[in-house]
Amino acid sequence: MLRITEQSALRVQNTISSKVNDNLTNLKIKDAPVCAIDEEIQYSVLSSNLIKHRVEIYKLWYDVYCTEMCRDLYRADHINKILFDELEPHSEIIIAKVGYKIIGTLRLNIPEQGAISYYDDFYELNRFDKSIVGIGTKYMVHPDYRGNNISHALMRYAVDHLRSIGKKYLIIDCSPRVYKLFDKLGFFQYLAEKNCTNYGRVKVMKYEIL
Repeated sequence: MLRITEQSALRVQNTISSKVNDNLTNLKIKDAPVCAIDEEIQYSVLSSNLIKHRVEIYKLWYDVYCTEMCRDLYRADHINKILFDELEPHSEIIIAKVGYKIIGTLRLNIPEQGAISYYDDFYELNRFDKSIVGIGTKYMVHPDYRGNNISHALMRYAVDHLRSIGKKYLIIDCSPRVYKLFDKLGFFQYLAEKNCTNYGRVKVMKYEIL
């Protein structure tokens, strides 16, 4: 099983930082108007491809976690105002877009492909056949676009995608204050509350993909 040490994780981060800095100069993201109910929202899967396609996502993650939630995340790049971690860029990300603007994400990583960092132990994935499990992180919607069921649509798209590649379970954690949302989405808690270094107390949830 592949294990990522802190030193190797930092090397990955430094490599991504260098690539991001190179691409920030050339990347131009067009602004989109504030979302209305009748605007067309498009959903798709972003594969681990060119890093420049992920820069706007890293900016959204920074805006939500660092600016809105005031999280002091040690992997945040406060100069470029982007956030990524050792799971990047080796992930698939379900994205919601309005025009050229990414307004929501749900990141998926597949344990059998390695490089899932501390989630292996934190989610106690030894309880599963890892060939049928996907883990979800970075599940969020831009503040200006909340209230339009985008979070529900992101999750449905993620579940459909995992089903299409033969996965049976989606594991994700959430803070107790949004437990009701995950309950409505069909998740149930399968581990006792845990303390996450960056996010405080969380519930580890499981969704069975039928």
